[in-house]
Amino acid sequence: MNRYSSPKEGEVGLSATLIFEAPTGEIAFSHLELHNEGSTAIFYSWEKLPVTRSFPIQRPRTKSQHFYFNPSSGVIRPGDARRIEFMFKSEEPGIQSEVWKLNTHPLLLQGASMQLVLRGVALYQDSTADQRLFIVVETESETRLRFP
Repeated sequence: MNRYSSPKEGEVGLSATLIFEAPTGEIAFSHLELHNEGSTAIFYSWEKLPVTRSFPIQRPRTKSQHFYFNPSSGVIRPGDARRIEFMFKSEEPGIQSEVWKLNTHPLLLQGASMQLVLRGVALYQDSTADQRLFIVVETESETRLRFP
């Protein structure tokens, strides 16, 4: 360890997950509150981390954005809190994930990283289910009339 590295550098010291669920095309909201309970102002910034795939042979996903929040850097003064709003929206059904790292100055957790996992589930809405059910019921009733 050189004199510029931290004892916990490279380790994950704190990890939180926000889970969203919404029908395709609709928005789900959540938030995260950051509290400074210390005696020094904390400067922070966000860094998006690459997501490793569980199944490397799966087809690549489109690069469309699914999570929205203000990733601007900021300051939290001693005794204050910062509320960060998050939104999730996907036009296609499925599970989406992003991982973000919260960088702070001064370093917190002896340099171990603080990570936020955003996981969104977009549910497929079957807009023709009622029509299909009507056709099935009508077909079954016609079949019963023809074949006693």
